[in-house]
Amino acid sequence: MILALLVPAFAATVNVAPGEDWCGAANAAAPGDEVLLAEGDYAGPCTLSVGGEEGAPITVRGAVRHELPRIVYTGTSSNVIDVTASWVTVQGLAFGPTEADIDAIKVKSGDHVSIVDNTFTGVGGIGVSANSVDTVGLTIEGNTFQDMNATALYLGCHEGAGSCVAKDVVVRGNLIDGVVSSAVGYGLELKKDSWGLIADNVVVDTQGPGIEVFGGEDDAYRVTVQGNLVARSVNNGSIEVGGPNVRVVNNVVVGGGDGAIYVYAYWDAVHDVVVAGNTLVDEGSGGLRVSAEATDVRVLDNAGYSPSGAPFSLGAAAADANVTCATPAECWVDAASWDFGAVADGPLVGAGVGEVTLSDDFCGIHRAEPPTVGALEADSQPGPLGVALKATFACAAPGADVDDGPYWPDEGEDGEARGCLGCASGPPTAANLGLALLGAAGLLARRRR
Repeated sequence: MILALLVPAFAATVNVAPGEDWCGAANAAAPGDEVLLAEGDYAGPCTLSVGGEEGAPITVRGAVRHELPRIVYTGTSSNVIDVTASWVTVQGLAFGPTEADIDAIKVKSGDHVSIVDNTFTGVGGIGVSANSVDTVGLTIEGNTFQDMNATALYLGCHEGAGSCVAKDVVVRGNLIDGVVSSAVGYGLELKKDSWGLIADNVVVDTQGPGIEVFGGEDDAYRVTVQGNLVARSVNNGSIEVGGPNVRVVNNVVVGGGDGAIYVYAYWDAVHDVVVAGNTLVDEGSGGLRVSAEATDVRVLDNAGYSPSGAPFSLGAAAADANVTCATPAECWVDAASWDFGAVADGPLVGAGVGEVTLSDDFCGIHRAEPPTVGALEADSQPGPLGVALKATFACAAPGADVDDGPYWPDEGEDGEARGCLGCASGPPTAANLGLALLGAAGLLARRRR
């Protein structure tokens, strides 16, 4: 124990400039060392084959938070970064574009790998993949994925435990903005028997499901999909659940080519699924749908609007306290601007049953008893949500402290909020507002691909 405590005291900081061997520096590092890359371009590919220790990872990161160095690789024989070690953090770097089928970061082996505050733009393969061998404790947090040409995040193997599993995953506070692919084109997929937390992400304009989870039969390992803003999968449900032991709570879901949330039996076994406290807006392809083959599904405290007047198609699910909004204005402050604060004295306030642990809402505000139906508690009024990192949403009171999170040191840098998910100093600007509901406003001054 004494030796373990002494390790960080001897950690080194290694500064690297463009043109220097950043990969060699990373693989020469010792536990606790930080390899800091100055702004500029650096040659890839790289295999990070040397890891750190618990409490003393090896970190490769940009030296300054808002001046991300870019790892450039235009070849076709490797991924940009392959990780084959444990206790490695990759932080504050920029990736892309890459050629088709070239992943930006692939975890080929190793546990407790953290991918934090990076940007991925125009990547031809997967943004971050962990689908080779079992991995434990993968953290993907605060990253931005834009204009992706394949699935942004692919975790676990399709066949599950017989092939590989991603265990105790944390995918939190990321922005996935646009996936167009010759394949399915997911925003995020967590494969069969893989498990963990998917929280506080913003996922919009994906070709396939924005978030898809397949669950697993081991009751000890649950998948939780919580506090995400997911909008407009082109071809599929914006959130899809294809297996057991999954909770989908406190999400805001807008549209979807095959519905807003779709629970179905991909693996011929869907049970112990709870869908609770979500705000759902059907834009014509379905709201919350539960297939007839899905058994032991509970659906409660969800608020839904559909132009058809029927946002819920629940099959054999057990349902309670779900509210159908006759119009968006009946339930929400300004749905056309993605302001889903509950209307005071409207049909959502105090109408929930709260039987499932809905302790906090989409913004982290404590739930009342009985709770407001939908993702936002009555006292939670963040204003318009946008196509931006959730950390920029106005979920905290003005002037609230913003935590820089566990990865960036507190150096008094100018500060875009990160780490305090749902906290920020004010609402997003109009330029960051997403697609308007019901086709009324189109794009709100948002740059398009």
